[in-house]
Amino acid sequence: MNSSAFRFWMPVEIRYGTGLAGKLEVRGGSVLIVCDPFLYDNGTVQKLRSSFHSCRVEYFHGVEPNPSTDSVDACAALARSMKATTIIGIGGGSSMDTAKAVACLAGQEGSICDYYAGGGKVFGERTVKLILIPTTAGT
Repeated sequence: MNSSAFRFWMPVEIRYGTGLAGKLEVRGGSVLIVCDPFLYDNGTVQKLRSSFHSCRVEYFHGVEPNPSTDSVDACAALARSMKATTIIGIGGGSSMDTAKAVACLAGQEGSICDYYAGGGKVFGERTVKLILIPTTAGT
C-alpha cells in the first residue's frame, strides 16, 4: 500500500423502522442512556425502560448542543462509576456524539481532552456496547 491508501472496516447492524426503539432488548449489566434535557423531561427515554431486563439503568440528560468537553467528561465519569456495560445515545447529533465518545472513554482513564487535539493518548479497545437511536434527520 502506498502512504495515501487506507482500509476502513466497520461492522455495524442498522435497523430502520417505526417503533423499533420500543423493541430494543438489553439483558443484564448496567445501561447508561445519554440524551438531552428535552427527551428526558418529556418522558421519551423513560419509555425505553421496559426494554431492559435485569439491568441497572441510569440517565445522563445534561447533553447540550455542541457538547463541551466538561459535559463529555461528566457523562464518562457516570459511565465509569456505574460500570456501564451498554451506552445508549438517543436524540440528535449532540447526544449521539456524546454517547460515542463516552463509549470509548468508559474503559479508559482521563479526559476526552487527553485523546484529541494533541492530547497524546490513544483509545484502547472499546469495552462497552454502543446503541444509537436517532430521533432527528440531521446531518
